[in-house]
Amino acid sequence: MTSLPGDLRSRAARGAALTLVVQVLRIGIQLGALVVLARLIEPSVFGVMAIVLVVIGVGETLRELGLASASIYAEVITRQQQSNLFWINVAIGVLLAALCVGGATALETLYGTDGLAAALAVTSSVFVLNGLASQHRARLARSLRFSVLAVSELVSVVAGLAAAMIAASAGATLGALVIQQITQAALLLVLSLGASRWLPGLPRRCDMADLFRYGGWLSVTQLINYGARNLDTLVLGKVVSTTTLGYYNRAFQLVMLPVTQINAPALKVAFPILARMQDDPARFGRYLRAGHTALVHSVVPLLLAAVAVCDPFIELVLGREWAPTANLFMILALSGVFQAASYSYYWTFLATGRTSSNFRFTLLTKSILVVAILVGTRWGAEGVASGVALSSAVGWLIGIVWLSRMADVAPSTWWVPTVTALSVYVPATAVSYGAGRWAFPDDDILRLVVVAVVFAAVCAVSSRINRPFGRDVALLRTVATSIRKVDA
Repeated sequence: MTSLPGDLRSRAARGAALTLVVQVLRIGIQLGALVVLARLIEPSVFGVMAIVLVVIGVGETLRELGLASASIYAEVITRQQQSNLFWINVAIGVLLAALCVGGATALETLYGTDGLAAALAVTSSVFVLNGLASQHRARLARSLRFSVLAVSELVSVVAGLAAAMIAASAGATLGALVIQQITQAALLLVLSLGASRWLPGLPRRCDMADLFRYGGWLSVTQLINYGARNLDTLVLGKVVSTTTLGYYNRAFQLVMLPVTQINAPALKVAFPILARMQDDPARFGRYLRAGHTALVHSVVPLLLAAVAVCDPFIELVLGREWAPTANLFMILALSGVFQAASYSYYWTFLATGRTSSNFRFTLLTKSILVVAILVGTRWGAEGVASGVALSSAVGWLIGIVWLSRMADVAPSTWWVPTVTALSVYVPATAVSYGAGRWAFPDDDILRLVVVAVVFAAVCAVSSRINRPFGRDVALLRTVATSIRKVDA
């Protein structure tokens, strides 16, 4: 990080350090909450809430309109422009909440699931809460106050999970999951308002064209991306039972836990930093490769190690009644690997302002995903999971070709770190899986220990004999050392 100006380098390193710590804590907390809630709430209830959250997610994409990212990307943004963005986000949030309340009964009738209408109507209040918080959080990101963003998100997540567990312990089921969403959004709003110390002015006419252009392309892209990625839930909700959908949803959530909990905060750090380097291609490429390498080595080993102990892992985390989740987890983990390896594509599109190219790329890759999901429905939940995994791998390959032509960045920036990581972690998974099955086939705890030890040993040996992997490990150590020095 030596090529950054001192103050920016210090902020980036401090933000990365605390973000990393917070995300490790967040993953642990959410995994613990999954364990508790899975034992308090039936799979079918998670299936119902999965449908609600798909609708909420689509609405959130429409509410955001890419305007928070637009205000972060803009080289200069006036107070009046940001005030206008604030009121636009709030107005859309109110409109979406009203639409959800009005259409909730029709959605419940479509799926024939009791409780869906009430859950959607109440949960839709998060549109208003998030609309109020959106530009406050954008101001924090623009000021590179990553530590504030990370801590506020952690506190709100903990509060939401705690509220859900308390409600579930008191006998609530679907209501507990609704309470979780509202508590999290409300506390995040309060913390964002307190940290930003900014009050918007009244909306007035001013030049908003560039912001709308950037945000418009981004929001359409995000909508396509979100809709395609959640088509599996909507389709399975119609072709399988809510119980099977619950199994699929928990498998998907376990896979996406490390993916989203590392990818999302990485974007918040990488996007503002890379946006300031877009006029320096050489430095942009170096930082992009370092960030991509760190991302791949953070997510891929976690997913593949979990695959090596999938059956005992699912049983210990969720309970014996969730056993059908194991096969789905193993398939979806492959999707998680390639999603992690593709996430820095998004950094590149946003940081270089190429949101229209991002739209075309997303339209292509998500069309492939939609076809794969629809074909996969012939074989039920496992067929859909396989379609998701296959399309993720294809999308990763397309992205390398697409971005190497669009941006002045070598394709090796993406494929070399990814292939290097897989060349070590895939064999480590196979060896540790075999060792665990051979040593302790009937003892889940000891099997987990053996897999962890063998997996780590294979990686340690590989760092010595596999030169590209060793260089990546050295790079990660350098970044970690830099962060510690700045944070000291």
